[in-house]
Amino acid sequence: MDDQPSIRVCLDTSVIAAYVIPSIAHHAACVQFCDELTRRSTQVYCSDILRIEFSDFWFRLPRTSHLNQSIIRQFRLGAWDRNALVRIQWMEEGVRQFEWFLDKFESVTEVPSAEPIWRASIGLMARYRLRSHDAIHVATALAAGVPDFASVDSDFRRVPALRLHLLRDTDA
Repeated sequence: MDDQPSIRVCLDTSVIAAYVIPSIAHHAACVQFCDELTRRSTQVYCSDILRIEFSDFWFRLPRTSHLNQSIIRQFRLGAWDRNALVRIQWMEEGVRQFEWFLDKFESVTEVPSAEPIWRASIGLMARYRLRSHDAIHVATALAAGVPDFASVDSDFRRVPALRLHLLRDTDA
């Protein structure tokens, strides 16, 4: 993070995902960055779709190679397809992880996705070739007047209005 403290920053879902799952690329960079935000009492901003996007990520996670065997055993994820209780407990764990992450910060502002943000996101999609959720995150940050934006996704480099904190592990 820059020498000058950023007093407000908008977080992309990728930052939370990499923070809470150690085997996801750029975990160390996300931990270092977010711990520094906490130390500096930075105000964190995010779109209200962050919860939906994180839930989708968490739901898909058991079908990826990102989980170690101890987590798979602990949550009985081998029974994912045939046992609703396994899925319910796993999703509840995702809620706990999400809330634990947000609780780290002194101030978190979730900005509602109102029609003006949606309309701005359409323009961002067209101008910068962003996917819909990425465009909503950018439109949210800009509408909130928070140009500092953290992500592991380099697609955000295409948006000149952002001061992108592209989080990368040094060994990646």
